[in-house]
Amino acid sequence: MPTATVQPDLSSSVATSLEAPDCPENPPELVHSLRHNSTILALAVSPQHDTIFAGTQDGEIVAWSLSTFHQVSTVQAHKRSILSLSLSPDGSLLFSSAGDPIINVWCPRTLRR
Repeated sequence: MPTATVQPDLSSSVATSLEAPDCPENPPELVHSLRHNSTILALAVSPQHDTIFAGTQDGEIVAWSLSTFHQVSTVQAHKRSILSLSLSPDGSLLFSSAGDPIINVWCPRTLRR
């Protein structure tokens, strides 16, 4: 005669283990949206320069002021889509890379190489 085994109910313990204890119950409020004509693929934020940098599908680096959310500059950085933007640890250099074999190094204040 076959015997039945009772499996413990793990659904409640799994559900509670997946909940993040530090996450608020309400989602954060959207403060502002920055828009550009081209798709944005990469971001870097520099509190030191009060700037957010965006790398676009068209190969541009666009810079917005963190204080005013106004666009402050744009530079054609690559011929292909920018896939990565990164600031040096001290914030003195901005690195960009695209779908090509080049890494450009920029001054974050002037966006000049």
